[in-house]
Amino acid sequence: MITGVFKKTKDGKYKITITIDKDNKKTYHFSFENEIEAEEMTNNIVKATERRLIENKVYRHFKGKDYLMLGRAIDTESGIMKIIYQGLYKPYDIYLRSDYLFSENIATNRPRFKILYE
Repeated sequence: MITGVFKKTKDGKYKITITIDKDNKKTYHFSFENEIEAEEMTNNIVKATERRLIENKVYRHFKGKDYLMLGRAIDTESGIMKIIYQGLYKPYDIYLRSDYLFSENIATNRPRFKILYE
């Protein structure tokens, strides 16, 4: 689980520490006027870090083929988050699917896609 903590330093700036796991910590230094801005930035960094951790991973479709998640994009017309992914088999086509459909469970109560390699 990714966590984020912010702390006010002696010089009045905020230090934000993001912990991905026990061996992987990132520290950011910012100047904020108040604690609310520091808290909002901490939450935004945690969300962005969580998102990056699921990209560039190999997923297996419930029918057995493997795909590389390339990233996420927002459809400017609908505002819906989309997943961009590529088949790891010839002809290596690139696909687009809504975030909801990519991550939903199918009728057999299994995920449509599951992470293979982290």
